[in-house]
Amino acid sequence: MGEGRTSVGFVLAAFARHCKWVAIRHPQGEWTYGELADRIYRMARALRAEGLGRGDVVTLLTGNRADTIVLRYMANVLGCCVSVLYDGLASSTLADILRRTGASALVFAPDRYADQALAVLDELPNVAALTLGEFPGGVNLSALAQLSKNDVVGWVREKRGGLYQPDVVLVLDELPRTGSHKPDRTALRRMVTRCARLVE
Repeated sequence: MGEGRTSVGFVLAAFARHCKWVAIRHPQGEWTYGELADRIYRMARALRAEGLGRGDVVTLLTGNRADTIVLRYMANVLGCCVSVLYDGLASSTLADILRRTGASALVFAPDRYADQALAVLDELPNVAALTLGEFPGGVNLSALAQLSKNDVVGWVREKRGGLYQPDVVLVLDELPRTGSHKPDRTALRRMVTRCARLVE
């Protein structure tokens, strides 16, 4: 189906081959690789419905939970870059990270990070607020994903005429996470464009 041309394509193809094997065990139970892939595609559709796509930077404030794995692959499928925020950072530092990376959306878990997320979004009103659960003023990404149809073949067919090159997500993963110097948005966009050309 053409998925194996990128790193996430190889991974999702492996998920399909071993769909009945247990992939993740978490406090609420376990997911097979098939269930994990289903969640990834549903979340990707939900994110795309919010207008996000290739080259957009999606920032995650979700902690070490199973859904974080889904979110990283979800953004990767769409060609988005991902920035994962660590626990314990001051709200002003979080806002500075979003500002310098040119984040388009902040995905957060309201049961744990509501106060931090609100402080960041107050400073950056143009950043979309996406949540894993109900939260006033936020778009419940989990609920949207539940409404999305499960149709992996249809998804691949949709992408044949466009971009299915999610390796651009690796750009942010390779950038330094500590120190005073951070890349500005223009430099990041150049790097994303260069990386996308390599896989097109």
